[in-house]
Amino acid sequence: MTDQVNHPTHYNSPVPEASRPALKALGFTDNELEDVECIAAMEDAFGPTALYWFCIVSATKYLWRAGLKCDAAQDYAKARWYFEYADQLEGLGVPEADRKRVNLAMRFLP
Repeated sequence: MTDQVNHPTHYNSPVPEASRPALKALGFTDNELEDVECIAAMEDAFGPTALYWFCIVSATKYLWRAGLKCDAAQDYAKARWYFEYADQLEGLGVPEADRKRVNLAMRFLP
């Protein structure tokens, strides 16, 4: 069975042809569009600070809509995954107060 939280199959799939021109305009290379998981390519392209905030925004989205599209437990697990991914990023210019808010939010996850 596929792990829909940590490694969904679509995360390592080739980028759809129709998406390639827009992603290339953002600076992604052909190699990145084929051989790299999306989140790793985003960190390379936009840097760890931008990826940190992407993760926080993504976690917020999963918390906000938990249970509305699929199982709430899966949504909470995805929120936790994004919070934990953000927490392990290094080389950030994220204020300590923001990091503390994220760590506090993680404690309230079911």
